[in-house]
Amino acid sequence: MTEVHPRHAGYRVARRLRGLRSVRGWRRIADALAPFGLEAPFRVTNGSVVFEGNVSSFVDREIYLFGQYEHDAIAMFLAMVPPDRRRVAIDVGANIGNHSLAFSQNFSVVHAFEPNEMLWTQFQRNMAINGKTNVTLHRVGLGQQSGTYPFYLTEKKNYGLGTFSSAEQYDAPLRQVGTFRVEQGDAYLDAQRINDVDAIKIDTQGLEAEVLAGLGATLARTRAGEGDELGHVTAQQV
Repeated sequence: MTEVHPRHAGYRVARRLRGLRSVRGWRRIADALAPFGLEAPFRVTNGSVVFEGNVSSFVDREIYLFGQYEHDAIAMFLAMVPPDRRRVAIDVGANIGNHSLAFSQNFSVVHAFEPNEMLWTQFQRNMAINGKTNVTLHRVGLGQQSGTYPFYLTEKKNYGLGTFSSAEQYDAPLRQVGTFRVEQGDAYLDAQRINDVDAIKIDTQGLEAEVLAGLGATLARTRAGEGDELGHVTAQQV
């Protein structure tokens, strides 16, 4: 697949030097070479993964410049899951699919939950170009109670900051961008017949406790190993 790069030369230089990302001070140099605010689509191959995005978005920019986003957190997450207990992973707060793509290479099935409708097209596109047929996108959030709730972002082009919480938690004020759907976790998984859950990743910008509360029965059932040997669940907030 042909790669597409921003015309800005500094972006291309920074990406070619991404092997230096672990060198102290390199991020400041990369930021100087590739200034924030550029609007430019891209398509690149990072290892075995093809990714399409726009460098105007924070997460996309990280993936373009450094070839990864939260790589260490993902590696830590996977290290906690025994290789023989990698049946089903749940990605709550899936965003554009960065984590789901990584999980798809390590689990038999991935169920991704993302309520923000502005991200669905890109998520599905990145699964499609990588041929990921074991990833299912659920266009809802998970929580303790079902309902339709206000959803907030900041003025920054970072959809990863999206939240159902109205509490000011960033260096820029929140603004409501819509109302999106949340489903009670246990009830939704039961209705969708999602079983054999071995790992749950949660990134919901302040509402992780509500997500876990809504999945209480799922966690208890898996740990008890209903119909199976003793289960193992890895649940991690990132």
